[in-house]
Amino acid sequence: MPTALGYVSIGLACGIIGAPYVTPVEMGELAHTDKVNPMWMHGNNLNSYVAWFVGTVVGTALGDLLPNPEIFDLDFALVGMFIGIFASQFQMMQRRISVRNLLIILAVVAVSFFLLLTVVSQSLAVLFATLLGCSMGVVLDGQ
Repeated sequence: MPTALGYVSIGLACGIIGAPYVTPVEMGELAHTDKVNPMWMHGNNLNSYVAWFVGTVVGTALGDLLPNPEIFDLDFALVGMFIGIFASQFQMMQRRISVRNLLIILAVVAVSFFLLLTVVSQSLAVLFATLLGCSMGVVLDGQ
């Protein structure tokens, strides 16, 4: 039988939207406090689901009012979201990782991406460059 902490952990695990969202939110909270309160995360998850539900209902109800949403350039939203996530993670990384190591990681990603473009498709180049950047981060973190 799970303990009270076990139930809190199960609740948090069920409420996680996704690592790309949770990581910057949690890191942002850690910038202000030493430890993230589980109740804060529950509230954050609840707000995320409520916003998702309301956005879906409003989008469904009003979606026909925009017969051609591409004219408003709304197709960039996903890219914009990931840029925002990267920016917040980068700000937290600047506080915890030396600038030298950040530049090395970014250089590995950039150089490997452009070199891989000559051999594989763009999608695979992004994937492999990301993995190489992560690997370099692990190597540098071990020093």
